[in-house]
Amino acid sequence: MNWFEILKEAKTVQSQRQGMAPIDIQKPFKRVKDKGCYEKFVEIAKKVQASFPKSRETKPEVIDNSGSRWHGANVMNFYYTEPNTEDNFFIHTAVKIPPKGDVPDEIYCKAIEMFKNLRPPSGDIVEEVGNYLITCFKKGTIYQIEIQPKGASYDTEDTALILVAHYFEDEERFYENTYKLHKEFDNWSGFL
Repeated sequence: MNWFEILKEAKTVQSQRQGMAPIDIQKPFKRVKDKGCYEKFVEIAKKVQASFPKSRETKPEVIDNSGSRWHGANVMNFYYTEPNTEDNFFIHTAVKIPPKGDVPDEIYCKAIEMFKNLRPPSGDIVEEVGNYLITCFKKGTIYQIEIQPKGASYDTEDTALILVAHYFEDEERFYENTYKLHKEFDNWSGFL
């Protein structure tokens, strides 16, 4: 068999194949644009707000001794009843996200990265990044990511906050440290 016959036979075999024509596989490829960190921060906030559907009661309110009230944040409390009524607790959440572009996207990226690297139960970190102060907690009764301009007061427009805190309803145990947030319950499994 010579080269001409080999090529001719290959061409015949190729034309008899069934399946996709080369033009079918050359359709335009759609690129999926990666989400920016602002969008990821918003997703974390939505996840937090959807984490407590089995609470017996949900109330929007600001607790007098909560730093959330200084942020002007959207605050919700989710109440839970335990078999031992002294163990009744509520989850306090606060979310404040400025409009997109008010805080640079790289600041959100750094805040999310810092939070991911924390290890409970005693994780906390405060870091200056550019013109912003980023505070992250994954500590006992509080999970928090806060971004604010350096030297700014809590109520500035471009302060971002996601906070989840555990408190007992019993006034004597209100600030008692617990590790409930480090465990999965209801739909809660942490920020990320």
